[in-house]
Amino acid sequence: MKSQGVQVRRAVSALIVGAVAAAAPVLVLWDTDCGMGTDYTVHAWMIAYQGEAWKADRAFPPVFNSEGQVGTPLPVFYGGALYKVAGLLSAAWGCHVAVRLLALLSLIALYAVVRHTVRVFGVGEAFSVATACATCWATYPLTNLYSRTAIPEFFAGAMLICSCCLWVQFFFRPGPGVRWHAALAAGLFWALAASTHPITGMLSVPVLGLIYAAHWWVPVVQRPGAVRRHAALFVAGLLACLVMSPWLYAYRRLGAELAIAPRPAVAPVTVEGLQYFGLPTRTAVWVRLFPMPLDYNQMTPGAPPLGTLHLETQASLPLLALAGVALAGAFRAVGPDLRPRLVLVGAAVGAFGLGVFVLSVSPEVEGALPAGLRGALSKIQFAYRLVATVNTVALIGLLLALVFRPATGPSPGGAPWAGPPVALAVVFTLLVCGLSQKAMNGRAVCWQHKLPTDRADPEYARWIKATSCAAGWGYFTPDCAPPLPPHEAARLHLTEFPIGSGEQFGRVGPVRVALAADGYVSTQAVPFRWSAFKVDGVPVPEGQLRTWENPRAGSGAAAARTAVPVPAGAHTIEYAFAPPRKWRVLNAAADWVLVGWAVVVVGLSVPRLPRRAALAAAAPVERPAPVDLRRAA
Repeated sequence: MKSQGVQVRRAVSALIVGAVAAAAPVLVLWDTDCGMGTDYTVHAWMIAYQGEAWKADRAFPPVFNSEGQVGTPLPVFYGGALYKVAGLLSAAWGCHVAVRLLALLSLIALYAVVRHTVRVFGVGEAFSVATACATCWATYPLTNLYSRTAIPEFFAGAMLICSCCLWVQFFFRPGPGVRWHAALAAGLFWALAASTHPITGMLSVPVLGLIYAAHWWVPVVQRPGAVRRHAALFVAGLLACLVMSPWLYAYRRLGAELAIAPRPAVAPVTVEGLQYFGLPTRTAVWVRLFPMPLDYNQMTPGAPPLGTLHLETQASLPLLALAGVALAGAFRAVGPDLRPRLVLVGAAVGAFGLGVFVLSVSPEVEGALPAGLRGALSKIQFAYRLVATVNTVALIGLLLALVFRPATGPSPGGAPWAGPPVALAVVFTLLVCGLSQKAMNGRAVCWQHKLPTDRADPEYARWIKATSCAAGWGYFTPDCAPPLPPHEAARLHLTEFPIGSGEQFGRVGPVRVALAADGYVSTQAVPFRWSAFKVDGVPVPEGQLRTWENPRAGSGAAAARTAVPVPAGAHTIEYAFAPPRKWRVLNAAADWVLVGWAVVVVGLSVPRLPRRAALAAAAPVERPAPVDLRRAA
């Protein structure tokens, strides 16, 4: 009974610590009138739009239609699963609650998966909690949440780390049986990450390849056979490909035409004529390794503005320190026969992480790469995004070090992973100070712009209907039609499609025009290859459309609009989003696959929770018995 009481107290303590760890980063978001950064309105509007569309049609539209822009195809290429899940939450509670709830749920999942993965390999509570907190409280992910307000990147980064942890469990947890649950859950988390933020998905490929390559070198007792391992891997990969199939199809068909981002407002730093990931300034190495959040560019007089206040891009020193402790402890614990293999694996992971780190701060390194690789890296857009990869690699190195630990059994003293109390105090001090500073920065850059907060308020619906997508400069195909000649632009007739509301939310109605002579009519429709127009019910051939820039909408890609040829007289113009049939089928199939996949993973997880809780209450958590890894080697 006494043992059970101790275990219950430990379980309650772990639950409280986990709640604090997950909730602390989002406490600063409590004020719903306070946007996290200047981009907050962009994502809040897109989430609110999906929520209203779901209430009207029980479906998520692939384009945004508002009084400012019609046919913005952003959901085809960006946001994916995130905006659909957030749209469901927004339909119930509004976009502001949806953003904060998603941030909280992401951190809960991140903390739980990281902590459980560390515990799986027989590590004590102190080290597992420290690792989970260091992962949740890393500076760059919170920068994506607070300052950059890159909510899709924040969500995708959390899902990717969960996927990496589960793949480590799948490949390295001892036992003869194939862990289908871990493989399916790992694949699901990766699909959520890649479909939400494809750039994160692209960056994850070498990271997941690192885990896969390591599993051939790290010895594991009673590992399932290669065929059985790869069967689970194949199923998870096939499901992920099905989820990503609409994006892959659209990018393959339109990738060469897409205008993904506008040209930078300032001239980027170049090395022998090569643009450095589109980043207009480099970041000093010491800033990347500074233990506290530090906005080097905003603090440096004369530095080119990046458009993002408080852009902290530090690598997670606490996580790197914990990885070093794990590697050093594993080296001391394993026998002489396994040390060379541990050193080799640690060196490979360290070299990979160091290479990514150097690439994130050195334009010279990028300039020395082959042209094909530079072209692929240009898709990253911003060099500081590589900081997330550095942190993920550090976590993988930590987990791989723990894989060697079960071979040694319990160590004298019973708490080998607690570490020196002073070292842990320093680590947690950095974590807490960094979190506090990040929170203050988040409050400092809040865009004090009052947005409608009550979803039942008519102003909320008007805001969604009347506001154009602030990210509307991205993912157009501006060259899908020739530019409108100047003499035609001078006598262009301007009009706007009416946009439905309520049960007709987001639907584009026809517009009537009357021209004295043959000419062109421009609406708020943006140029995109899959947009279709009709005049008096007759489809307009794509070759007859023209593009032009409406000065009322700004300049550059954000002002691009489509001009429709209309003969003299009174006519009716209609718009429709008309993607290829293959894309429509793939898009519907991907949604059903994702939903079914999630149901299966949750269904497999639920029976495990009571059993795990009962085992934890019945007996203390012990390290696995000593085993001989030389056989597995």
